[in-house]
Amino acid sequence: MLWIIPSLTVLLIKIFLFFQPVVRKQKYLLFFLISTFFLSIFELIGFFRLGYDLLVLKLYYCTAIFTVLHLALISAEIARTARFLRAKVLLFLAFSLTAIILFSNRIVADYTIMPNSSITRVTGDLYYIFQIYALTLLIVSLAILIKSTVEQRETIARKRCIIVLIALCPAIVAAVVVMCLMEMGFQINMAVILSVTICFMLLIFRGNYDEHDVFRTMKYIPFSSERAFYLKLKSLSKKLSLPATGESVNIKEALKEVEELVVKNANQYFDTQKEVAKALNISESSLSRKLPKK
Repeated sequence: MLWIIPSLTVLLIKIFLFFQPVVRKQKYLLFFLISTFFLSIFELIGFFRLGYDLLVLKLYYCTAIFTVLHLALISAEIARTARFLRAKVLLFLAFSLTAIILFSNRIVADYTIMPNSSITRVTGDLYYIFQIYALTLLIVSLAILIKSTVEQRETIARKRCIIVLIALCPAIVAAVVVMCLMEMGFQINMAVILSVTICFMLLIFRGNYDEHDVFRTMKYIPFSSERAFYLKLKSLSKKLSLPATGESVNIKEALKEVEELVVKNANQYFDTQKEVAKALNISESSLSRKLPKK
């Protein structure tokens, strides 16, 4: 029953996220959280033999359908290409698949019990339709985000796409690997693994709608300009604290380095020098002198 602990922990984190104002303000993010919440509920129920195992498994697959759907819609919203995804058409497909799962055994025919006490599906003759649906929406989500990352001119919007791409990767890799192993005949299911990766994704999504949180997230991403800025500023902070240890420091040189670093970092977030100068509360002529010469 140790497998219940990570599933229960993930469920508690999702409950915590329900009370976050930023989550409730974003329609698709809220719907995504609701669908993943029920995903965790049915996953937990699946560990217990309550006599309705097949129904629980079918409900798990139904919530997975809507989870993938809202993931695609979130990706389109963040990439600012929501108009290209027909939400009503996707909802119709989702409800159609849900009806087939619930009222027939063509997609999920039966269940078997795993060694960890969870349940997994016995595939029906139309199970491939669910696989095509899920993989197509995952690929579309990735394609939308990659396209926007390459083509987006606005810095913050581009960085949001990068963050979502990174957040998506663990869940997509886990889903694809598990689906492939299941097709190869391995006794495995998505319980726990997918919940943990989706929970990681939700925590990242939560901080992707505020510009300050975008910077805080980007500073942990290797090779990003925010990471370079953060490490350089950290190094300069240590340098400025040297007098406390009895060592000398050239204060003018150190402060000049800090100023140049802040100006250079701010310059990448705006299209014009006027906007940069306003953000730094200095004149444009002062900014021109402080910017590195090309």
